[in-house]
Amino acid sequence: MKVKITLRNVLGFAIVLMAFSLALTVLWSFRGGAPEKILDALPANVDLALKEIDYTETRDGVRRWNLIADSADYNVKSGSTIVQNVFMTFYDEKGVEAGTLTAQDGEAQSDNKKVRVHGDVVIKSSRGYTFYVDQLDYSDATRIISTESPVHIVTSRMELTGKGLRLNVDSQAYRVSSDVKARLHGNDKQ
Repeated sequence: MKVKITLRNVLGFAIVLMAFSLALTVLWSFRGGAPEKILDALPANVDLALKEIDYTETRDGVRRWNLIADSADYNVKSGSTIVQNVFMTFYDEKGVEAGTLTAQDGEAQSDNKKVRVHGDVVIKSSRGYTFYVDQLDYSDATRIISTESPVHIVTSRMELTGKGLRLNVDSQAYRVSSDVKARLHGNDKQ
């Protein structure tokens, strides 16, 4: 029996050869560690670990906030993500940058879109205010940054200290709850 070599036969043979090569490559690549060993490398109570994350929250095509962190550990059961070396950018209702936030670490909740950060927290508003605090919370639903901790606020014209803070991201209006002391620059009166 004589086999006629046609372009169709050559292409069919090439496809079968490539599929076989691909299957061998996949088997060769995964023959190393068992999945259990790979999962054991994750920290306890962590379902997913990421390095160098950049997440932007949007609504109706408009940026609301952006979170950049060196690492993130996500736990499915709690719905929380632990982040390290946090840098956040907040945007107003038009998507224009309203301010930035830096912190050593934090926790983001995926279900209610709340973020809690702590450790050398600094907020810089687009209006020239700088807020220093140990820890704070941000709620995407209310667009409010808040804390009950002591706060130190610096502008080009004054310094203010107090306890507790509520800062509206959109209007950039803020309120310090108690123990308020202010010093105007160029004026020694408190």
